[in-house]
Amino acid sequence: EYSICPEQFGFKRAFHSEIIGSSAYENAKDLKDILSGKMQGAKFDLVVLNAMFALYTANKASSPLVAKDMILEAIYSGKVIEYFKEYQAYAKA
Repeated sequence: EYSICPEQFGFKRAFHSEIIGSSAYENAKDLKDILSGKMQGAKFDLVVLNAMFALYTANKASSPLVAKDMILEAIYSGKVIEYFKEYQAYAKA
């Protein structure tokens, strides 16, 4: 068993009210804003934290902190939103 605290990785602890979704439209908008780096805050942190451990457990990064750097670079460079848009186009085809 493994437990973590978000503070260990430079994130603030969030309340449920900060990460809860709303309408499908708003949730989709939030997702696009997170993936493009336009949204900061608890939802962004949660996505990054989950992605960190996905990369780490898949042996794509030597540590969660290395994974965090990889993820932030991918988001802020525009690679993540570009891939997401390609996926959307493919899914609609």
